[in-house]
Amino acid sequence: YNGVAWYSFVLPMGPTDVNFNTIGSNSGSFLDTVVGVYNSTGSFLGSNDDSGGHGWSDLTLYNLNAGTYYVAVGMFPINFSYGFNASGNASNPDIDKIILTVQTAP
Repeated sequence: YNGVAWYSFVLPMGPTDVNFNTIGSNSGSFLDTVVGVYNSTGSFLGSNDDSGGHGWSDLTLYNLNAGTYYVAVGMFPINFSYGFNASGNASNPDIDKIILTVQTAP
């Protein structure tokens, strides 16, 4: 856990552009989210902190190949590195209020 929630998804065909975005749902409280993406070998592909507005994350990765991907989500700050290493604020009680959406980009 270490302040980060992990999700996985399978991209059945590629190359495909994929968008990852978060919103924080905490009864009007400000939640500054961060999202990071890894491929199946643990290579870090990218992250975003505030491009979604309101402190939320919005990241599009282009030309992803078919395969399994892993998404790390949490509250700012999060440190990402190679090998599925992501660490954030382990004492943050609001991590369960983050909503992650993953979709193919238009």
